[in-house]
Amino acid sequence: MSVATFKKINKKVLPSKYLFPPEWIILGVNNVCNLHCKMCDVGTKSLDTNFAQNLVGTHPINMPLPLIEKIIDQMAEYYPISKLGYAFTETVGISAFRSFVTICKTKRN
Repeated sequence: MSVATFKKINKKVLPSKYLFPPEWIILGVNNVCNLHCKMCDVGTKSLDTNFAQNLVGTHPINMPLPLIEKIIDQMAEYYPISKLGYAFTETVGISAFRSFVTICKTKRN
């Protein structure tokens, strides 16, 4: 039986006890953007959606580096084959970006 089949069975039989690691963990690392894209709640400052209400104007604006480090350490320990995404808004513009990349390189298998 394939891994995909086992995953389907696991989801059906034990949905609250998923036995496989996540393929991806995506970090939303900040909540500001200067692009003003017409399709994005952050850029238009529209507060009509759940996404915008939970992201725009929250503090801190950038995820603190110690929290990013903690997440990376836990992923390396518990989910070593999962991929980590650094996403949403202006991710490369924050000061922790270079540190994030350096930490990830040191934890790579």
